[in-house]
Amino acid sequence: MAPNPRQRWKLLLHSVDRPGDCSRLQHALIDAAKESNEQDALEFITSLDGVTPTATAETTVVLVLVGGSLSVDAKPTEKLVKAARVTAVDVWVVFNPEVDFHAQCPRGLDELNGVAWQPAADPTPVARSLLRALGLDEDDRRYFISYARKDGTALAVQVRHALLDQRCRAFLDTVDIKVGAPFQQALTRELDDRSVLVLIETPHAAQSPWIDYELAFAKSHGIAIRTVSPPPSGHRVVPRTEASTTPVVTHAAVTAARTRTTTLTTSVTATANDGAEEAPLGWRLDAAGRALTSPDDYEIAENGDIRLAGGALVRLAGSLQAVHTRSYRLRRESLLQSVINRLEDRGLTVQPLNPWSVLGVDRKSSTRELVLVASRRPMPEDVYRAASLRTEHPDATKTWVVHRTVDPDQGHLKLLAWIGRDDGPTMASSPELRNGGVGTPQPARGGVTVASYSEFHNGGAGTTQPTGERLMVANPPDLDKAQRVMPQLADEPDRPALRVFVSASVPYGDRAEQAKPFEIEDIQLAVAATFEAIIGRDHVLVFGGHPAITPLALSIDMLLHKIPRGKDRERIELYQSAFYRADADNPRDRLVPELATLAEGRARVIWTPEGTDHDDRVAALREQMLEQRIDAAFFIGGMNGVADESRLVAEKHPTAARFYFSEPGGMAARVAGVLDPTLDEEGAPAVRPLPDGSFALTGRGYAHLALSSLERVEQSRMNPSAEF
Repeated sequence: MAPNPRQRWKLLLHSVDRPGDCSRLQHALIDAAKESNEQDALEFITSLDGVTPTATAETTVVLVLVGGSLSVDAKPTEKLVKAARVTAVDVWVVFNPEVDFHAQCPRGLDELNGVAWQPAADPTPVARSLLRALGLDEDDRRYFISYARKDGTALAVQVRHALLDQRCRAFLDTVDIKVGAPFQQALTRELDDRSVLVLIETPHAAQSPWIDYELAFAKSHGIAIRTVSPPPSGHRVVPRTEASTTPVVTHAAVTAARTRTTTLTTSVTATANDGAEEAPLGWRLDAAGRALTSPDDYEIAENGDIRLAGGALVRLAGSLQAVHTRSYRLRRESLLQSVINRLEDRGLTVQPLNPWSVLGVDRKSSTRELVLVASRRPMPEDVYRAASLRTEHPDATKTWVVHRTVDPDQGHLKLLAWIGRDDGPTMASSPELRNGGVGTPQPARGGVTVASYSEFHNGGAGTTQPTGERLMVANPPDLDKAQRVMPQLADEPDRPALRVFVSASVPYGDRAEQAKPFEIEDIQLAVAATFEAIIGRDHVLVFGGHPAITPLALSIDMLLHKIPRGKDRERIELYQSAFYRADADNPRDRLVPELATLAEGRARVIWTPEGTDHDDRVAALREQMLEQRIDAAFFIGGMNGVADESRLVAEKHPTAARFYFSEPGGMAARVAGVLDPTLDEEGAPAVRPLPDGSFALTGRGYAHLALSSLERVEQSRMNPSAEF
């Protein structure tokens, strides 16, 4: 179920001397609204005829004046401004910074803040500024800058300043982590609170374990990744075994690249790809996420540092805004869909209230649950909005703020508890205090449960329940115990430990054509949600090593279990061909060396025979991987390998439950025949049985789909006679 559109807006764009720019701005507004999935909320009008103060209460009307040297005394403009005042229409001014503001702003409007836009310049930044003012684009834009200090600091600082100039929040570790704070914990919390990771892709970035961690975390939490890649083209974040051949970016490197010489790029070589299902050079990143790779985008500072040229910096800031909008909405929509699916599973009818909150109603009982979702760390305003919703629905039996924060700060949660407690606080100015609080908003009454999705899924297990009608806040991880596990259902003390196989990959290269359509971000979200559900519910995760998937599994295990379980107690079985096992005579290791260390006590790495060629290696790996018991299997995205493994699981383990995610697309969706768009229609079940006994998982509620599917398998194992 898609969120409701926001309040509708009617825009009247007017200019006396820049009509062409008005037309371009309108097209930019339409395009930007589509990226935000808000195209239905905008309507463009040509006059204020018929607009009344009553009408504006239902549909907000805004007059946008695009100014120039002729605007200030133009009669048509004066007439429109007068009509706007009579009908209570807001007036916003877009001005030409090359002309004095007062010389182009109609009288009475020169006290308003305007938006600068040069004639014939790109209208996209102005369009996004207007959409944010309308509430149709995310106003609080947050970015995380990932870089290697040895050779990426100058670019990182420059990108940060550019984003700050665009009124964005840009995290840089040297600036934003307080002295004395636990560095890794602070870094993880900040990354979890962002929507886009901006990677400065320099040679030393290839040798940074911090960047490995940050990229894996971003992929596993639906955080978009965009990369600033200095020239020459061979400079990529590459596996450690290849990094040593990568030259350092210097003044000479940029000069050579600009003259199109090949002396540097030809010295960068990659180990030949023998056809294995692995990403190309720089496998950690999606090639589509790389930006600013042309030498013309860079310049040399006086001290020799490589910097972005002015025009490239502007383009980067603009493109990152579009990426942020898509990433933020995807995370929030996925979480909202999981919430909706869970409420429907419990028999509640779901009613959307606004774009990010719903009401679940049980017609047979008095249960009425309000849920507001936050794709980032829950904030005081989220609690206030939820409490306001409860005021509008006083018969609600429970109110939730559901989030996907991995490691919430305990002090922050205590602040939320203080703000939401039943007896206050009341915010008032000095005059209002003297008047006994007259005119101040009163604190909301009633409890609001702030919980992670897994806690919400389990009905609040793991959350602190204060006495009385006070705010209920999810327990933060107990750092002293160093363990963080997903809350278990209280009524399932004897849940069996399942062996769960996951077949997944991100399509790439020529073979990706066979897997279309697919969405990379959705594949990563679905894989991460599935891994988190399997590991969090203490099952055994079984999969074949893949450079884009292995880091996700290990990073999620690290987040859920601070301390490794130990040898022979691992809950991850990672199968990898011995062909990729590095030793003194074999540098072909496709796993980053640190992964082998990270896997100790977390994953049991099982090396399979090398074989004579690629097909032989893959066949040997699958044979050994699938010879053990498999209770359930998930198939996500992927290429031909997913189809082959689906067939093998069906043949070798006919009683294993098979689940295919439809929304991410790829070969998994094709194999199951779940590309039919009617599967996602309103009212269609999220977990849909297929004719061969397997199941299609539809929609973007990945957290819910993974957890509920595992619960079905668990229940069938505990009660074999029950209907699956």
